[in-house]
Amino acid sequence: MDSTTLDNIEIPHKSLFPEISFYTRIKLFLGCLLLSLLLTFLAWTMILISLKSFATIYTFATVLCLFSIMFLVGPMEQLQSMFIMTRIIASMILILSILLTLLSALKWKKAVLAIIFSSIQFLSFIWYALSYLPYAQTILKHFCQTTCTSFCYCC
Repeated sequence: MDSTTLDNIEIPHKSLFPEISFYTRIKLFLGCLLLSLLLTFLAWTMILISLKSFATIYTFATVLCLFSIMFLVGPMEQLQSMFIMTRIIASMILILSILLTLLSALKWKKAVLAIIFSSIQFLSFIWYALSYLPYAQTILKHFCQTTCTSFCYCC
């Protein structure tokens, strides 16, 4: 699709900045998503240099990734969708792990805890993101069960 076709698409949700075209919102979404991936990579390279920088950058990257979705569906729709039955556990674990990552690095100054909570943050975000794709969580569960079962038979 070219930009003229995408500019005329109507979105039923109240997106962030509804006055801009759908094509522009897609570009902003992808830009935020790409920036969050780059920041995530940067954060993991900073872990040996500065725990504070790692936790701050990594958490900002996660929040930026969540924020990027608001360009497509809007802030209220995003917040409401985070707390529906299929996502509430992943959302709560994600929010809690974000807070615990920051606390463990900035207040408690415990690198091991920061790494554990940032890993939980990553996994809960993946689980949260998969909740938007039909059957994706089921496929991942089946894959993990099959992999664990195969690994157990090998040992």
